[in-house]
Amino acid sequence: MLNGPIVLKTLTDEVYRRIRLSLFQNLYKPGEQIDIGQISTQLNVSRQPVKEALNRLAQEGLMEIRPRVGTFVRKFNRIDVLNIMEARRMIEVFAVTNGTVDPESLQALEKETELMNQMSEKKSFEYLAYNDADHKFHMLLVGLSRNEILVNSFVQLNTHYITARAFYANAFERMISQYAQHTEILHHLQQGDTYKAVAIVDAHIRRAQSELLKIFID
Repeated sequence: MLNGPIVLKTLTDEVYRRIRLSLFQNLYKPGEQIDIGQISTQLNVSRQPVKEALNRLAQEGLMEIRPRVGTFVRKFNRIDVLNIMEARRMIEVFAVTNGTVDPESLQALEKETELMNQMSEKKSFEYLAYNDADHKFHMLLVGLSRNEILVNSFVQLNTHYITARAFYANAFERMISQYAQHTEILHHLQQGDTYKAVAIVDAHIRRAQSELLKIFID
């Protein structure tokens, strides 16, 4: 599952990357206990970088560490998804409605939109890289609020990790519809039409929530 030589950055960074990818590919099931010894053997590393990688994933909301019990893949249910996505929608809609859209912000949004477009045109589509760019785009929208507490609240929701796990299998198809809406949001902000931009942001998140709730059935 995780076999292969460690080749880049630190051991912890690479172990983190491999486990994270395995999570998004659903090689680990929700609620499954992680065997640290097994992973360290598969990757031919000590237990320490594995523990550090799992701690990092726990901070991102993908793992649950239970003291004196073990580390488990976090399991989300419908109520979790509904609450998280509703909180996300309220934050983003508020930020775009009340935010300050300046040339620097528009340039940053345009940069991320173009980056996602370039990724979509590559022969080998890298969904996790695209998902990270998508997350940055939405972070920039929240950043329009100039409200640090709001930004921190958005970060703690970890919605991009939930969507990455849920939609990995049909990532490319979903990316096409996502990109179109990102382009529309940017266009209306460039035109100074906050009302239309907010409407698309709202619809964008409601659609993601609806798609997620079809997957998280328990």
